[in-house]
Amino acid sequence: MKESVVDIFMTRESGNHNVSIAIIKGNLEVLSNQLSKLHPKEKIRYDALKYARRKESYLLSRLSAKSAITGLLKVNTPEKIWIDSGVFDFPVVRYAMFPNTCVSITHCEGIGMSTAYDEMHPMGIDLEKISSDKEETILSQITDYEKGLLNKVGMATIFGYTILWCAKEALSKVLKTGMMIDFKLLAIESITSTHKTVECTFSNFPQYKALSHTNDEYAISIVLPRKTEADFTEVWQQFDSID
Repeated sequence: MKESVVDIFMTRESGNHNVSIAIIKGNLEVLSNQLSKLHPKEKIRYDALKYARRKESYLLSRLSAKSAITGLLKVNTPEKIWIDSGVFDFPVVRYAMFPNTCVSITHCEGIGMSTAYDEMHPMGIDLEKISSDKEETILSQITDYEKGLLNKVGMATIFGYTILWCAKEALSKVLKTGMMIDFKLLAIESITSTHKTVECTFSNFPQYKALSHTNDEYAISIVLPRKTEADFTEVWQQFDSID
């Protein structure tokens, strides 16, 4: 299993916050060598899964979450951390020593990513494969106004479309609704682009922003409070080099 954990120091006028972001890559055969890191209740759920694809997805999510959490908290007891599921399937960290720890999880085609943070500073993460096969579906969720924003920054392509999809899904994880929310409520207000990072703000949730990145294959979005300053360049670099 290939793994990278990046510690990020974020700043706000009201105080500073730490977050850890973990990236792991591996197939089921490789990931299954890490079963000792599962909490006993996670192992029960894993054993109950029938299909290899579901088992792989479960391990990508749980193992990346544990790497992010242990990285944030500087502990080495992943088997004592139970990543439970809320009523809308959002992850719930059950760890008596640090009851206010939260995690956001995403996985896609053999890659798992998680961000661990304190609940007083909410965050969300999403990872998507960039594919022309998804273009029609993604475009059905993008407004004419959003297409205009992409045109202005020269990103009216499948790369730009996927970034917006990622940003919206990452926000839905902050809201703990997942895909059950009407994507119209997650409308993008503005888009700015630098060399490595695309920043989006939201029309109906002005307190948040999304910082996103693409390479030739994937798009990543991390949603965080709008007034928080954070540099995710190292995360993008680690992701791009994980192959």
